[in-house]
Amino acid sequence: MAKVVNKSKTYILGMFPYPSGEGLHVGHVRIFTACDVMARYFRMKTGRDTVLSPMGWDAFGLPAENAAIKAKKIPQTMVPHNYANFKKQMQSLSLSFDWGHEFATTDPTYYAFTQWLFLKLYEKGLVYREKVPINWCPKCKTGIANEEVLSDGTHERCGTPTGKKLLPQWVMKITDYAERLLADLDTDISIYFGQSENSDNRIIRGSEGRKGLDWPKGILEMQRNWIGKGRGLSITFPVNEIEQKAIAWTKFWETVYGVTFIVIAPETAQKWMSEGWSAKEDVVSYVDNSLQKSEQQRLEEVGTKTGVDTGLTVTNPVNGARVPVWVADYVLANVGTGIVMGVPAHDERDFDFATKYNLSKIQVVEYDKAEINQRVANGEISFEGEGRLINSGEFSGLSAWGEGKEKMADWMIEQGYAKWETTYHLRDWVFSRQRYWGEPIPLVYCEKCGDENGVVPLTEDQLPLTLPELESYEPTDTGESPLSRVDSWVTTTCPKCGGIAKRETDTMPNWAGSCWYFLAYPWWSSTETEGIIKTYKAKSKFPITDFWKEIAKPAIDEWLPADWYLGGAEHAVLHLLYARFWVKVFQDLGLVDFSEPFLRLRSVGMVLAEDGKKMSKSLGNVINPDDMVKTYGSDATRMYEMFMGPWEQSIAWDSGAISGQVRFLERIKTTMQQEGKVGEKTSPLLVAKLKTLVERVEDGVLNQKFNTSIAGLMEFVNSWREEGQTLAKEHLGMFAKLLSLFAPKSAQELWATNSEGSVEDQAWPDVSKIEGIEALMVKIAVQVNGKMRGIVEVGSEKSKIESEVALIALADEKIKKWVVGEVKKTIFVPGKLLSLVI
Repeated sequence: MAKVVNKSKTYILGMFPYPSGEGLHVGHVRIFTACDVMARYFRMKTGRDTVLSPMGWDAFGLPAENAAIKAKKIPQTMVPHNYANFKKQMQSLSLSFDWGHEFATTDPTYYAFTQWLFLKLYEKGLVYREKVPINWCPKCKTGIANEEVLSDGTHERCGTPTGKKLLPQWVMKITDYAERLLADLDTDISIYFGQSENSDNRIIRGSEGRKGLDWPKGILEMQRNWIGKGRGLSITFPVNEIEQKAIAWTKFWETVYGVTFIVIAPETAQKWMSEGWSAKEDVVSYVDNSLQKSEQQRLEEVGTKTGVDTGLTVTNPVNGARVPVWVADYVLANVGTGIVMGVPAHDERDFDFATKYNLSKIQVVEYDKAEINQRVANGEISFEGEGRLINSGEFSGLSAWGEGKEKMADWMIEQGYAKWETTYHLRDWVFSRQRYWGEPIPLVYCEKCGDENGVVPLTEDQLPLTLPELESYEPTDTGESPLSRVDSWVTTTCPKCGGIAKRETDTMPNWAGSCWYFLAYPWWSSTETEGIIKTYKAKSKFPITDFWKEIAKPAIDEWLPADWYLGGAEHAVLHLLYARFWVKVFQDLGLVDFSEPFLRLRSVGMVLAEDGKKMSKSLGNVINPDDMVKTYGSDATRMYEMFMGPWEQSIAWDSGAISGQVRFLERIKTTMQQEGKVGEKTSPLLVAKLKTLVERVEDGVLNQKFNTSIAGLMEFVNSWREEGQTLAKEHLGMFAKLLSLFAPKSAQELWATNSEGSVEDQAWPDVSKIEGIEALMVKIAVQVNGKMRGIVEVGSEKSKIESEVALIALADEKIKKWVVGEVKKTIFVPGKLLSLVI
């Protein structure tokens, strides 16, 4: 479905940092300098009031808590000190963020909203409590989400191998939104910018002809794979010895007559045991050992499959056969249902398992090659391929992948043995953390009036529920939060009946605050919001709801969705997925009017250490930007960050190369001071090059090809330095504007030689006003459905490029009003005509 977003304002957002004690490193600077360059460009292009480029701090979570424990400090004092240092570093780099919108996720006023939003999800039925096998980090002593476990089975925060632990958890039903999360990746969005008075009405879009969100293809694919949609049949195998049902999901139901055993995941066995199954001692031991392994370890050990016979049996519904139930760690709980039907004659993995444990094999598909049939029938090999059903009751003789498969599905569904089910790799989001430094979950337990979990939510006028300051907040070995030890905080009053209640002692994950922070910037005031909320509390029982309706939502409507989101690709299935989920829920709740928070996503390449390795404190190879600024200056540091290579590619840092930027900035000064280099009229050569430069810098900024923009600046200066080349004062000012995106201090010095005020407050250069530029412009006629609707002027180089002409034509108010609906066809004559067919 195509969506059109009409915007007169531009919201440029960099992924806000976790304020570590080490401060900013040069990788951070690469992201934030890019944000600053783009913000400076758009402020010049459409006006300062039309651009929002804020900054804040993602300050809750394990890293801050672990660092504070190590330093023997409390995070309430250590974290603000850290982000104050970050801010100081950013300001030393002339990063022009809108500091009036600054906040930290640890500000109680901010996390009052986080808690309120949690309650909104709870009220909607998207939060539930369940005893589930969770990923457990033994070092951090807390549960973590699937998305926080790396491909090697380690915790993404500390690198420790993870295991499994069965604990009561608060879980979010992200799976309820799996289909929308998947489908909306392909939403086609046209983004119209620059409708303000100061604008040239230019349209800026994603890649021309692009289908879907304007995000890197790799990240879109990672999200698709993580959501992992599949359609098949869920077949129910009743367990004979206990009150359980083994429900196996499969895309290969045509082989169901060949099931000779069922395999359950250790997590499934653990769940059955928690529900009353008295398993044998060897089963209990096997399950316990399996759950100490990470999923990656279990996958790597697939070649040496292990398992234990549970002593249970199930009945195959299609033929009444009783087959054994085994537990094996190669079956994962988060794949399908965590229960697999074993068909060793037609699945290699099942064949290996059956061979190892001497389980029977029944051929149910016959193939054209007699040799293959004989070996499958003898139990020598497994084989999967197109053939005819055998040993399959009334379906024998039919095509296994055609008529037989279809009829078997219809019959099983009609008999009640199976049902169609779409499954997803995505699992519900484990939201609890058994740590101290996180948002308290705003729920209490009341025996008198709690719900099925004994839970009563806090009322919004009781928010924020703040953390108590603790001298000792180390994690426990029991799986309980350190807050559970604070009786004076845990024991409270039920908000419903006024009786004695107990607080929930788990805290929220560090992702909670970052799930919605981009919604807060437009209305957040670092000096006023706290006071305004107090005013609302004094007059309303629903202060946050009223504030959201009257102040927050109008600002959100004005600025969101974010136009540009810049950051690292490592958040592909963490923050980016969680944020998309929350926004879709908020849309359903009427809190926002859009379904996708970030129209464009741009991922930065990693800045490696000078030795080409990943920067690490333990390796002692971290580059501190403070040292670069002190040695080379902030402008040269910024220039190098943007020039060192394609912005989206990883590259090793080279401190010595910054001197090249220092020399370039010096060349500008010395050239300007030379006699005859600045005059009343610009040389014809420089007139043409100046126009090209404006377009090149602009194109580089909009496409994050910052290195080509800077290369253009360098080439222009080289041309200016040639003998006989003069630049008029007016055009020197234009050059200063272009330079100011990357080197604001040097550009201001250049601007001040002939002009007053600040260069960053000036309008973007208008190439049409460059004397002599008329000869370099081409007029192109534009038709809509065969009728002449206007003429646009395009630079001679771009006049030959259809997409460039279309951008300018569709931004023209006289032409745009005739373009109603989808452009089905274009006819383009380079340099002469653009005809649009609607």
